[in-house]
Amino acid sequence: MAVKRLSFLFTDVEGSSRLWEAHPAEMESDLATHDEIINREVEAAAGTVVKGTGDGFMAAFGDTGDAVRASIAIQLSLASTHFETINGIPVRIGIHIGEAQPRAGDYYGPAVNRAARLMSIGHGGQILLSQAANEAVLSNLDRPVSVHSLGEHRLKDLTAPEQVFQVTHPDLRAEFPPLNSLDAFANNLPSMVDSFVGRGQELDRIIETIGDARLVTLTGPGGTGKTRLAIEAAARSIDRYPWGAWLVDLAPLSDPAAVPSAIAAAIGIEPQPGRSVVDTSEFDAAWEKGQRLAVATAVGLATI
Repeated sequence: MAVKRLSFLFTDVEGSSRLWEAHPAEMESDLATHDEIINREVEAAAGTVVKGTGDGFMAAFGDTGDAVRASIAIQLSLASTHFETINGIPVRIGIHIGEAQPRAGDYYGPAVNRAARLMSIGHGGQILLSQAANEAVLSNLDRPVSVHSLGEHRLKDLTAPEQVFQVTHPDLRAEFPPLNSLDAFANNLPSMVDSFVGRGQELDRIIETIGDARLVTLTGPGGTGKTRLAIEAAARSIDRYPWGAWLVDLAPLSDPAAVPSAIAAAIGIEPQPGRSVVDTSEFDAAWEKGQRLAVATAVGLATI
């Protein structure tokens, strides 16, 4: 079938796992109400619910303005509905427009992935637009709806950063914590100019292994993409490490004794007079807690 250009809307209940653990009985009835609201408002705005995504939905629209109208109607309906859980059902929404391949009643492609990733960095009650979606709807906003920029953010698993916009309405919450993008985690990982394609099994294996081992070494001939693979693995697992992900360039070093200083410099640990860097309190604490993730070029990954 031919590729289609559509506006994709993704929803998700923020913290749903925690809510299910704390309020299993209430969540069962509340999610049924949540599902009814989203299906109703999407259809009322000329959209199509493509599928459920756990505690959320994927919907497609021929017009971005309709997607925005549906998102506002969803949030207004959720805000005015009584739920059994203590703080209601906090739904975050992301909208992006682009081309996707229809297949077996679903859609696939980068536009779908970007819409899902955009939604995932938001907070309950928040509506986020990509730059493309914002441009598509800018001249077609219904008053009193407005849009403002939240700046450029890097989205997990995606190479090119995204200019993110928030939809606001007088009857909806407008203030939220910082977005949960890669930029919310301390890091010095470079932005890649090209997309990372393939090698999914290798990435999954690396990410799984660094959860169990303090050091993972990637070996192979020069030019086979070890550094890029390490950086991609760090970016995709950064949310596991509260102190962030760091690129440490070991290529210029010829003395193994210089490695600790290079790592310390990359992660911002200042040497203390009269002490080696590995004996500083910060370095020692980082090693004991295992809260930092260092990425060594052409070598692999280590948690320290």
